[in-house]
Amino acid sequence: MKTHNSKKAQALTVGDAQKDGTIFAGISPDKEHNMFVTPQDTPNKLAWEAAMTHISTFNAHGHADWVLPTQDELDILYKNRNKGDLKGTFNKNASDTIDSWYWSCKLHPRLAQHTWVKQFNNGYRELGLNTFRAHVRPVRLEPRPQQERNPGIF
Repeated sequence: MKTHNSKKAQALTVGDAQKDGTIFAGISPDKEHNMFVTPQDTPNKLAWEAAMTHISTFNAHGHADWVLPTQDELDILYKNRNKGDLKGTFNKNASDTIDSWYWSCKLHPRLAQHTWVKQFNNGYRELGLNTFRAHVRPVRLEPRPQQERNPGIF
């Protein structure tokens, strides 16, 4: 397991564990920030509102700025789920589709009782009823050093 300090301006490799115990999961497509995750899900599956409440007070690995990932960030987590220290940390139970769902922070704009979820056994993005219990993987973002940023994005 390689470890890096996420605060230093050095190249990060997806899947590398950091000195603080988090894992570098890729670049957030929403904000172009470095994205870090906890090495495991929260202990219990939660309904969406409980997940939002839990994440708002979640403190781990010396950080208190954790959030639920966006839909696009979940796509990145899914894409990178088998890289480095991320491998084997997501629930992707192939025999139980329901047990492989992860919450996003995004409520459906017209269906207030539904939130976008991602299935980690097949990659599908679906709407989950907010009372359904799904996995929670905390995510935190850090601005990327200037030299790592895409100069075409302002």
